[in-house]
Amino acid sequence: MVSLFSYLLRCSKLRLFIAVFAEMISGLSGVALLAVINSVVQHQASINFFGSVFAGLCISYYLSAQLCSEYILTYLGQNAIRDLRLKLSHEILELPLAKLQELGSEKVLVNLTKDVSAISEAFMKKPLLCVNVAVIIRCIGYLGWLSIDLLWVVIGALFNGVIKLYQCLGEKP
Repeated sequence: MVSLFSYLLRCSKLRLFIAVFAEMISGLSGVALLAVINSVVQHQASINFFGSVFAGLCISYYLSAQLCSEYILTYLGQNAIRDLRLKLSHEILELPLAKLQELGSEKVLVNLTKDVSAISEAFMKKPLLCVNVAVIIRCIGYLGWLSIDLLWVVIGALFNGVIKLYQCLGEKP
């Protein structure tokens, strides 16, 4: 996973920075949106005033999270897949004919189709993973803002769950 992010960073630092910045704006908008909803539900604020704030935060959240960051991360992933396919094609074309005949057409086709498809699927799921991790962090941050005691209970439960998962899989955390 680290090598994937370093590869994406090498491909386009500016686009990756913009995607991360858009996701940060999305995170702040999401937490602020939850705070506005909480204030209105607890009757601490006027619905008339917070209606426009709510609409602005919804638009900010949608534009920054859904459109900007996911588009840029998907674009970077697609470029990485294209570069991988081009590099693999060039390497196959540079092989001597005797080596190609030794490998056989089946292995060459598997490399060009199934292997690249598996890697492309991983590239396409990484942006979704990043967005989902950001959502979880936002929710945990908002939970900490509401109740610090409950936050520690949830963090403890998450930590315990991860340890139990590793124990079930037979690995060390």
